[in-house]
Amino acid sequence: MSTPKVFISYSQESEEHSARVRGLGASLSRDGCQCAIDVYKDTDEDWPAWMARQLIESDYVLCVVTETYARRFRDLELPDTGLGVGWEAGLIRRLLYAKKLRNDRIFPVVFAHADREHIPLELQGYDFFVLDGPRGYEALLRKLLHRPFHSEPATDEAPDLQTHSTPPSFPRPGTVAPSTQETRADIGRIIKYAPVELIGREVEKRVLSSAWEKAVREETGRPRILTFVALGGEGKTSLVAKWTVDELLDKGWPGCDAAFAWSFYHQGTDEKTADSSDLFLKEALNFFGDDADKQFAAGPAGAHEKGQRLARIVGRRRNLLILDGLEPLQYAPTSPTPGLLKDQGIAALLKGLAQNSHGLCVVTTRYSLPDMKAFWQTTAPEVKLLRLSRAAGMHLLKTLGVRGTTQEFAALVEDVKGHALTLTLLGGFLSRAFRGDIRQRDRVKFEKADEKMDGGHAFRTMAAYEQWLLRDGGDEGRREVAVLRLMGLFDRPADAGCLAALLQPPVIEGLTEPLMGIAEEDWNFCLETLESAKLLTSAPDDSAIRHSSFVIPWMRIRTCANTSPGNCARNNPTPGARPTVGSTNTSARPRRKATSPRSKTSSRSTKPWLTAARRDCSRRRVTRFTTPASRNGTRTTALSNSARSVPTWELKLASSSNRGVVFRPH
Repeated sequence: MSTPKVFISYSQESEEHSARVRGLGASLSRDGCQCAIDVYKDTDEDWPAWMARQLIESDYVLCVVTETYARRFRDLELPDTGLGVGWEAGLIRRLLYAKKLRNDRIFPVVFAHADREHIPLELQGYDFFVLDGPRGYEALLRKLLHRPFHSEPATDEAPDLQTHSTPPSFPRPGTVAPSTQETRADIGRIIKYAPVELIGREVEKRVLSSAWEKAVREETGRPRILTFVALGGEGKTSLVAKWTVDELLDKGWPGCDAAFAWSFYHQGTDEKTADSSDLFLKEALNFFGDDADKQFAAGPAGAHEKGQRLARIVGRRRNLLILDGLEPLQYAPTSPTPGLLKDQGIAALLKGLAQNSHGLCVVTTRYSLPDMKAFWQTTAPEVKLLRLSRAAGMHLLKTLGVRGTTQEFAALVEDVKGHALTLTLLGGFLSRAFRGDIRQRDRVKFEKADEKMDGGHAFRTMAAYEQWLLRDGGDEGRREVAVLRLMGLFDRPADAGCLAALLQPPVIEGLTEPLMGIAEEDWNFCLETLESAKLLTSAPDDSAIRHSSFVIPWMRIRTCANTSPGNCARNNPTPGARPTVGSTNTSARPRRKATSPRSKTSSRSTKPWLTAARRDCSRRRVTRFTTPASRNGTRTTALSNSARSVPTWELKLASSSNRGVVFRPH
């Protein structure tokens, strides 16, 4: 910067004061300023012209304020006294007027604090300097030289700061006040499927959180139903379960009065249970309702009336309702009415909630819901859960212990179309069988996978996994395959009693041989291994075991291939078709069922888990295996050669009302 030119305006009121002003000018000149004072005037121009030129041409004007200077500035002196200050004051007023009082060059200075009160009104509000010591002088010098005490820091990118909304303190008039009681929650049907880490679904979690926050704030036009639509294995259940745990359960259920989750997979896939909402409506009415609602749930009212009543009860308060796996209650995409709801109770519930609800209903399904089309753009939007991104798929494989190059990871993710379940199964397979070597991915022939079939890539992975377990897994591998094939017999989570009955003698050829006489620790190790491979999920109390969504159709095919090929070809024409195992409807192939008592020669196991399970079976009045050889009334405890030649066997679990559940290989 060039040397600043400074003009000092002051009043000649005493020699002492004039000396202080000259000392100030000498200090400024020494420290880099070109200082102009009247005593230094050496031109022939008249005083008014010289003063005007200094005020106009100088970079800065310093007005040394005293009581006398202030009087002369306001023209309160005697005539012919203080003419110079009066002239300069008039020019200063004009300069400030011309700039509309924007001032960055005319500053008052005082030698004593007491003189601050004499600063003229026109100069008040601007920077001023008290020159009563070195610090005051340094401050003035820094101003004139543009050398501030502190330099301005460099500007960097702004951080990602989260905003926190403030919930209303009072309820909206005409609405129900939020409950002060502890939140009631029944989410056990989905919470066990919440992964430790959910990869690649951050956007969808934010969508859920935003919908819930809007419900808490009672925003108008907000989503009342949020439906996630995706093919099987894309992670719909994991997404909703993880969000429920992380954002609601772990945070003390913020703003939530009650939460209820239902899995339509949990109630089975046979036509008499899967296609009906009766059980769900009864349980939900009992959970949300009062005594009158519970009595209504047990009454003869139809599903439509129960659905309407449940919608009114759930919608009254800020409740969370989760409906997982709704597709069994919808028509298949190949039907004349694809995706439409078969069940009038669920249709009435969803339409009622879409029109009036203070809470949020979250739905997961494989098919879109055309019944809710009128609400898609307003209160019931649908979210398509797309495949995992390449980066998310690569991260998932790495967390499962797979090792390889970036190009190999990217190629594998694209080969399976970013399918979450396939990547999970394949990652577990490579990690266990080949120490995570991604180069062994060729063991799974994805090019043969049917892309039109839901889960084609997952089926190929299951096939390679089973091959490896049988070939290289030893006794443990054969046990694991046997357990998976057993699970293929069930259309819902298998309880311990049913499994214990299947593990009792006689042996089911091609199915239970590796599991006969298994020790408790071997059984537990087998289940833990399958669970770590994401193929099974055990209930916290070990009362039931659930299989992965693609274990059902795949292992049913393998089970039938080893037991009764005729039945398989007849009842399971394509993988991925609706499972029919476990149906109570036996009209398709009527047969008489005879019971078979426990063999006198069989030894009672002393293993605690088997003993407890058998007691459970006894309470259920478990009927042992029934074969065509026993239909004439002869009771048998083993499958004879003649019986094995007939492609059928049954396991009947009778309840106290003698209404049985029959498991048949298909």
